[in-house]
Amino acid sequence: MKKYTMILFITIISFNIASAQKVNIKTDAFSGDKRIETSWVVLSVWEGMYCRFVTDDKNNIMFELAITFTDETIFDKGEALDIKFINNSSLSLFNREDQVTTKGGAKEASVLLNGIGVKLRYIIKKDELESFDSIITLIRVNYRNVNGKFLKDFEIQESVAEKVKKAYILFKNELDKQEEE
Repeated sequence: MKKYTMILFITIISFNIASAQKVNIKTDAFSGDKRIETSWVVLSVWEGMYCRFVTDDKNNIMFELAITFTDETIFDKGEALDIKFINNSSLSLFNREDQVTTKGGAKEASVLLNGIGVKLRYIIKKDELESFDSIITLIRVNYRNVNGKFLKDFEIQESVAEKVKKAYILFKNELDKQEEE
């Protein structure tokens, strides 16, 4: 009983911590390049899935997804992450690199920090970014394991989707500010 109470407590705490949105800007000490990242948004505690918006040192814009699985799962470079929005539009983002789930690989998304997971980065083209002005309703993840190739759909609750939109707005405002400088 204590074990279940502790897991529930950790889940509630991690959900509350992750729901406050902010933007972090990190500047490289040598190049002066700035990296923008939002805090993680909890898409699903039970599914172990979080997301955020980031840029890298080459100013690529990415949608980062931390997700847990129960077994070794492979995400191929170029494989699509499909996102459906409330206005019936959809967007396909593509995985930046080949990745395999590892123990602790998605610690942002796992109540148990040593769970099996992965942190994926999907490239967003500048003209695709505005899609996030709408509310996300569904995310489809493409992956494979020893049993074959699969699709997994995750329905996103509207209250959660509003947090993703808030993260997007903070991210977009910071991007616009960086372009003005």
